Amino acid sequence: RPEGNTNIDSTTQENKHEKNRMNSLEVIVYSARNVAITNKIPDCMCIVKCGKQKFGTGICSNTNSPKWDTTTSFEKVKTGSHFTVTLQSSKKKFLGKVKVPFEKILADPQCVTWLPLKGKNGSDSSKVTGELHLRWIYRPEGKAAGNASVVAPATVADKQIDFAATHKKNQEELLGAAATQKETGSIFSKIWSSNEPAPVENDLSTTDGVIAQTEAVRSQSMASTQRTLKTLDQSIATGTTTLDKLQHQGQQLKNMSYDMEGMEGKLEEGARSLRGVQSIWGAAANKFTKNKKEDLANRPSRSKTLPSSSTIQDSRPDLTELKINNKMRSGSVGQQSQTMDEQEPDQVDRDLDEIGRRVGILKELALDFSTEIQDQSASIDKLEGQVEKNNVEIKRQTAWVRKLL
Repeated sequence: RPEGNTNIDSTTQENKHEKNRMNSLEVIVYSARNVAITNKIPDCMCIVKCGKQKFGTGICSNTNSPKWDTTTSFEKVKTGSHFTVTLQSSKKKFLGKVKVPFEKILADPQCVTWLPLKGKNGSDSSKVTGELHLRWIYRPEGKAAGNASVVAPATVADKQIDFAATHKKNQEELLGAAATQKETGSIFSKIWSSNEPAPVENDLSTTDGVIAQTEAVRSQSMASTQRTLKTLDQSIATGTTTLDKLQHQGQQLKNMSYDMEGMEGKLEEGARSLRGVQSIWGAAANKFTKNKKEDLANRPSRSKTLPSSSTIQDSRPDLTELKINNKMRSGSVGQQSQTMDEQEPDQVDRDLDEIGRRVGILKELALDFSTEIQDQSASIDKLEGQVEKNNVEIKRQTAWVRKLL
């Protein structure tokens, strides 16, 4: 036999061996997202198919972003085979499909990716939306005739897989080196620009690192509680000032109502005088009717002093105690700014207790606001009634005087 024919036969046998070579493929279906919803949210499941082998996932109910985390394994996968993942409802309604060709599997034998769902024919469809989160692991294997397992000779597919894996590893190493170089350059740039040492994170694998990290967290907690206390103190001061103004306004309304009662008494006295002038019978009637002037003389006197801010604050023991504590805390600010070893261990707990107490004071101020507003609303309604009544009486007496004249 000519030597050329021997080479042709060996090449043919190698290609035939590569085509019939059995491999394993593992497909993991993690989840899906943004699945199309028509009438109601479907109950989703996936069918994974490779060659004649087919597996299904469980059913996820009432969600358009289901999660399965299901692993399917395919044995004796022929070289060149692709796999598909079909998304459907529990009633076998088609919701989308993903097809992964062998070239893509070969380019990245161990891949984790999101793939868009397509229509039944593999093209885009307006009725199909969403993506599938998949991972596949492709493992080439060689089998000889009979039951004995041997390592198959390196084929074109093996060389392509090795080249793709090596190329991906080289890319990762280059990207990692570039990132390290960029980070190092930024650190040195910061050192040169600020003349300060580069920040070093605490190493939690050592005792000193854990202690340093604990001290840092504690320091941050101290600063946070101090800021919260300052904000609460400002809120309490604002609330106290507002309550002072409300009580001042309420006292003014009470004084106005007091004055309107005095005006009502004057009008009643004027009406008695007009009845006495009009006829003798009116004068006689005045003797047998009660004079409202006596009631007005016996009523409490009008408040001439209005409540001040200091008076209201001093009348509240909680605000007085809070003012003293604020002075004590402001006097110890210098001590709190020292190192953590010089601070008291329970300072954070005490600050938290102070925060709770201030929140309680704000609650009491809010209740006082509500009570004061309700009282002033009642005073305004009463004042409106008095003004209307006195206005009617003035008009009546004016007409009476005109008739007498």
